Amino acid sequence: MGSTTFGYDPGEDRVWLSFNDDTPRLWFTRRLVSHLLGPMLQAFEGAAPGRQGGARASTRVALEHEIALNELLPGERRLPIRMGSEAPGLSRDAEHEVCTGMTASFVADQCRLRFDTSEGRRELTMGRVAMHRWLHGLYLVAQHAHWALPVPEWLSRSCLPEAVRALVQAAPPPPAPRPGD
Repeated sequence: MGSTTFGYDPGEDRVWLSFNDDTPRLWFTRRLVSHLLGPMLQAFEGAAPGRQGGARASTRVALEHEIALNELLPGERRLPIRMGSEAPGLSRDAEHEVCTGMTASFVADQCRLRFDTSEGRRELTMGRVAMHRWLHGLYLVAQHAHWALPVPEWLSRSCLPEAVRALVQAAPPPPAPRPGD
């Protein structure tokens, strides 16, 4: 899989996906994302490995998600999910195609996404770790857009490691006493 980038255009109220090549970005409407995300996540959960162990699919995929977001793959020097911002003009001036439909298939360790546009079809093929990261990126951008999409608990979890998460979520310390108090 090549690298992909998500962004949000508030003027259009659309999420965009860039394939980081010379092809136009894909626009995703809120309606399309909310309509497709549920069935896609359900299928992804159902294909989680480890069924023989007897754990529920949601438990297996939650563990797999935590590992995917917090462990480096061989050859990686840092985790690939990075937050950034883009100048509004860059998004406005970029070439876009509206995504009119999307299908997903999950077989063994291979995930394939097919995006339909008026200009044709585009595909992404990736492993399950990359798919977890891709889904988390889409979730983060939808949250930034305040779309409030219903997603399973495992996808909405913080991607911070548990020890760091506890520090960030801890209540702030009480203010230090001022001299003379």
